[in-house]
Amino acid sequence: MVRNHRGNFVKPGLQEVVNCVKNSWDKITDSDVSNALQTGYLDKKYSFNDSYIARHERFGPMIQQETDQEENQNFTCDDVPEDDDMTVIEYI
Repeated sequence: MVRNHRGNFVKPGLQEVVNCVKNSWDKITDSDVSNALQTGYLDKKYSFNDSYIARHERFGPMIQQETDQEENQNFTCDDVPEDDDMTVIEYI
């Protein structure tokens, strides 16, 4: 940052501001956004579908589709075959 003869900061040029903003946005990854949404960026009292982001015309369906895919992947168990004859006994 440049200072004037009185020691005050001089307003940066437009190109410097544009570069700073662009570089900052470039550092944000998909996982950063996902973590922010999962760790409480959204209000806990309401579901995602009630949020402004979900109602957004363009981004709402995209984010909802991604979260649905992640939830489906987390609940998929491919390690047990369909024809497994294992009997599970519950003790009461």
